[in-house]
Amino acid sequence: MTSSVCSFSGHRQIYRIHSEALPKKLSELIDVLCDCGITRFQSGGAMGFDLLAAELVIEKRERGRDISLCMLLPCRDQAARWPSATRRRYERVLEKADEVMYISDKYNQFCMHERNRRLVDTADTLLCYLMRDASGTAYTKNYAEEVGKKIINIADML
Repeated sequence: MTSSVCSFSGHRQIYRIHSEALPKKLSELIDVLCDCGITRFQSGGAMGFDLLAAELVIEKRERGRDISLCMLLPCRDQAARWPSATRRRYERVLEKADEVMYISDKYNQFCMHERNRRLVDTADTLLCYLMRDASGTAYTKNYAEEVGKKIINIADML
């Protein structure tokens, strides 16, 4: 593999049947991607899979992996209505990210869609957690297929 950028996209809710296996498998997969030349990871910052993936990248970077994390977010107020514990987690990730970019200052009807497209357009590989066809993650995966990106669906490995 010669790619160097991997974006994450996944559901906000992690299925109960995956709650134990997913973090371990995702950690292993990030290590494999690093060993294959991925040096930059991008997360859309949504609750659930996106935050978990970002936290694992930060943990690996802090343990010596030469990798970076970009948080590519739909809007500055994305977490405004989230539960306080999740919002604190999100804020800790933003503080430790190497870069934080916003599609829009305020939420609008297009910012999530644009974030998802930019995650694909600026990456070589999409690592997703896709369990449902009617979702933003499904849209993102389908767009990645359309434009010829490498796609890894971790749900197929659980």
